[in-house]
Amino acid sequence: MADGIGNEQELELRTRSGLHQLIGYAELMKASGVSRSTLERAWRGPWDANEPHLPKPGKIGSRSVWTAEDANAWLLARARWQCGMVAEMARVNPNDLDPDQLMDSARELTAQAISKHTGQPVDPDDIDLHATHVLPAEEFVAAEVRMFETFRQRFAHFGFMRAALLAAWLLPDLAPILAKAAPEPFHKIFRHPEHVRNLGAACLHEDSWTDAGRNLANLRAAHESGKK
Repeated sequence: MADGIGNEQELELRTRSGLHQLIGYAELMKASGVSRSTLERAWRGPWDANEPHLPKPGKIGSRSVWTAEDANAWLLARARWQCGMVAEMARVNPNDLDPDQLMDSARELTAQAISKHTGQPVDPDDIDLHATHVLPAEEFVAAEVRMFETFRQRFAHFGFMRAALLAAWLLPDLAPILAKAAPEPFHKIFRHPEHVRNLGAACLHEDSWTDAGRNLANLRAAHESGKK
């Protein structure tokens, strides 16, 4: 390696192209607009059987490279393949495609649309799509009514202290008002945010509230006993 020539493959690359015509990962990623993982997939074995195959890169020292000829041929083939997919998608009835095919086609089209809007290449592999359902106004109102009815049923059996503590936890500005409305031994509880936070959270779970309610009852009993 003292002469700077690595192995026969490296010598062949230097002879065929010259250093100025060798393309590394960074240059090919910039030219194609795809990620390094997509380039590696392209030469290790594309997911789609029709996807153009990129030749395995050679080595110049520790650097992986392609000849400009191989890189340009792959770029052109990939561009034609993507255009063909878009054209095919335009002709195919979406109902005839399985969910994975639909999602792949949607990613390709979305990438192309973003590329046209921004002027920057976008790799479909970098796009993650999520399907959402937009409710009509009437359905949204009905869903809200059902949700609040569920809350009403759940909170209907709450006593004063349980409801007051939950309200003080959710709406801290109410704590001073609720402190005045609460029985005397509980005034100080509403003045301590940590107590309100712990007891307010306990209000939402029957098991935890059973223990908290028992402690509050003992506190009140002790207060009444001290008054006698």
